[in-house]
Amino acid sequence: MTIAEAMKLEGKIQGKIEGKIEGKIEGKEEATILFVQKLVKVGMDAATIAQTFELPQTKVEEIIAEM
Repeated sequence: MTIAEAMKLEGKIQGKIEGKIEGKIEGKEEATILFVQKLVKVGMDAATIAQTFELPQTKVEEIIAEM
């Protein structure tokens, strides 16, 4: 294997890893949004959600505003 081939392979592997990480992060963000929306529907307010689940209150308020 030449150096160029090794570098190309390394780039492909790194791209796959970064893609998987990005997908997991996006999945967690989507789950958090759905979770917050359901908690609001059952009567929890932004401050309680943020404190209970250790989320930034501004993020919780943004999710609620977009509902």
